[in-house]
Order: sequence, then structure tokens, then C-alpha cells
Amino acid sequence: MSGKAFSRVRGGKFFKRADIIVYVLIAVVSIVLLLVFLLPKEEDLTGFEITYDGARVLTYEFDGGLDVEDGYLDRVSIEKNDGGVYITLTTDDGVNTCFVDLERRSVKMTDADCSVSKDCTYMPALDGDGGAIICVPNRIRIIPVGGISSPVTG
Repeated sequence: MSGKAFSRVRGGKFFKRADIIVYVLIAVVSIVLLLVFLLPKEEDLTGFEITYDGARVLTYEFDGGLDVEDGYLDRVSIEKNDGGVYITLTTDDGVNTCFVDLERRSVKMTDADCSVSKDCTYMPALDGDGGAIICVPNRIRIIPVGGISSPVTG
């Protein structure tokens, strides 16, 4: 590089206006793409599904009601309450009870005979933010229908 060219480059501005515009555009596009692909989309929970040992036992739709699969009709009991519905499922492995809060459109495991600690009763209610309620000893799983679909890990 000749001395004139070197001094011209050295004497110029570090960033030119066009460089700054390109960098700002790249940053804005990157942030928009990050928000679009990484942030979950808020959706209302439309219902939930209870499975036993991987087989669907019942589906509850907040706007449509309860649908119990054949073979489980005598194992599911329903008790209506002021603010919701208690659903009790009796299986060969045990008894689990969940509360469906109709006002909040959520479901929570309230009782189980699986162990002394009853870990599944401490799991947060399903309300559209994804997740699942799992009672491992009784092989019961409550999964959301609608809302954010997120994988369950652990």
C-alpha cells in the first residue's frame, strides 16, 4: 500500500454513516427474529387430557365438558363445586383427584395416594403456560390442550 493510500485510510473516520446504518439494521432484524422465534405465544388453555399408563382416560374441554373414554366410565367420578369440578380417577395403581377451576380455566392435582410426599399435588396448576402434571407412581399424566405446548423434561 502506498503512503498516500495509507494516510487516506488512516485519516478517515472509523465508521462511516453507511456502516452505522447497516449495523443498526442488522441489530434490529436480529432482535425481531429473536422475539418472533423464541418468545412463546400466549394462548388460552382450552382444556386438558388425563392419561393413565400412556392411554387417554378423559378429555375435559372448558367450553365442551367432559369426555370419558370407554372402559373408564366406572373409574371416573365427578363432584361439582361452586367454583369448579373435582374429578377423581381410580386406577389399579391408586386414586388421584384434580380440581378444575372453571373461572381461571386451570386444573390442579389436589390429592393422590401415590406416596407419603404426594409430589404431584405440589406441581403448579396448568393454566396455559405449558407443562404437565405427572404422578409417576400412579402413572397418571395431565397435559394441557391449547395454550403453550412445551416439552416436559425430567
